[in-house]
Amino acid sequence: MNYFKVHSATNLVVAVVASSQAPQDDNTFHWMKAYSRQLDTYHVQLRKGFNPSLQDVQASPPALPEILPLSVSERKEMVSDIKQKHKSTSVAALAYAWRVSETTIKNVIKTL
Repeated sequence: MNYFKVHSATNLVVAVVASSQAPQDDNTFHWMKAYSRQLDTYHVQLRKGFNPSLQDVQASPPALPEILPLSVSERKEMVSDIKQKHKSTSVAALAYAWRVSETTIKNVIKTL
């Protein structure tokens, strides 16, 4: 797991540390879990020459999952869309557009 080392007085992130156990806080620094999207934001800020604060990196919107569950009505809409586009659009493009696996798209195409 990655952790941000945060200066307690300024709330600036001063380092990122990988550790199997949570580091211990002290009077000067505290530690926060660093998730991948937050790490991306942190590194972008550093490349731009900024010294990111904890609020800057925590403000990152959560990443969308690669595959989203569909409701019954969304699945019907997806099947209808696949019927229209499967001959002119790749399976990968349809899977990306609907945020489902390529296997899901292939299974729908088999039933057409």
